[in-house]
Amino acid sequence: MRRRYRLTSYLLSLFLLLVLWQLASGVVSSLRFGGSARAFGSPLPGPLATAQAIMANRAELLGHLLYSAGRVVAALSVSTLAGMLIGVPSRERWYDALVSPLVFLTYPFPKVLLLPVIFLLFGIGEFPKIVLVSLIVFYQVVVATRDAALQVSPAWIDVMRSLGYKRPAIYWRVVLPAVFPAVLTSLKIGVGTAVSVLFIAESAATRSKLGLGLFISNSRNSFDYPAMYAGIVVMALLGAILYGFIALLEWRFAAWARR
Repeated sequence: MRRRYRLTSYLLSLFLLLVLWQLASGVVSSLRFGGSARAFGSPLPGPLATAQAIMANRAELLGHLLYSAGRVVAALSVSTLAGMLIGVPSRERWYDALVSPLVFLTYPFPKVLLLPVIFLLFGIGEFPKIVLVSLIVFYQVVVATRDAALQVSPAWIDVMRSLGYKRPAIYWRVVLPAVFPAVLTSLKIGVGTAVSVLFIAESAATRSKLGLGLFISNSRNSFDYPAMYAGIVVMALLGAILYGFIALLEWRFAAWARR
């Protein structure tokens, strides 16, 4: 019953978004545009025109989608591993006193500003895109992991020590499972940011001819607005699929945290 209600609520929300999109498209189309906007049509095509553009460009969009998905999955994997490696040992006071100030001092800095520096250091290939996205998601993971590690009950640690477990085994059997739900939550928050930053990285400079960000930018520059919105929708679907996959992992492996 609950699943049916949840599915119905999602479908109604999707329907409402499409209706609002169509209404906004009608309003924008009724306005008078000058220059290129008038020559190439409304800058906000409706859902039907966008769906037709997706079907017309489906082969090309699929290639761009696979490249973008590979980049963002690689970045999420790197940031998760690095964030956990740095965040989990924060239970050690000396380590937390050394690492946490560095993390919190650099966390507020907008990492997107480092994009020109990253391109200068690593070129404009695949690696700098993954570096930029990983850098942004990394901070979200490490902060969540550190806070979760510090909240592990000392009683659990004492029980494990009384049973003869050493520190590595305690981290493996107690601390890591305890921080896993927080890691997944940080990834659910970070996946939208990751896709957004990937768009910036792909459209800024690239040697590759594939990537949804590049497709969107090229469509915008050629005033092909339906194709541009088709790329935006596909990129949004990429974020939704990744979010759903992480939510599935949370439901499968961390359901106990919600009880």
